[in-house]
Amino acid sequence: MRESDLRNRHPDLIHADAEIIVRSEWLPLIDEYFEHVKEIYGETKPSICLHTAYEEGGLVIDCDDTPWSGNQSRELKRRVRELALDIHRRSRDVL
Repeated sequence: MRESDLRNRHPDLIHADAEIIVRSEWLPLIDEYFEHVKEIYGETKPSICLHTAYEEGGLVIDCDDTPWSGNQSRELKRRVRELALDIHRRSRDVL
């Protein structure tokens, strides 16, 4: 299956280059929404990229090495929670 086929079947899929920057201390916030997070790739202060792979044994969250830059606003934290919930919801549909 090609990416275009997948996007035709699931038009609400998040694009792979979408990104939300979070503090590394917030990674546990992401983790608590998943039953199995197999690996988290990235540097000490990664930004969470929406590159996810579903492998045997759990979900892989691929982080890049972009340093933290920004504020700790409630709005950003809300977006992090939305991201986690969205990936969690989508993960139930992946076989």
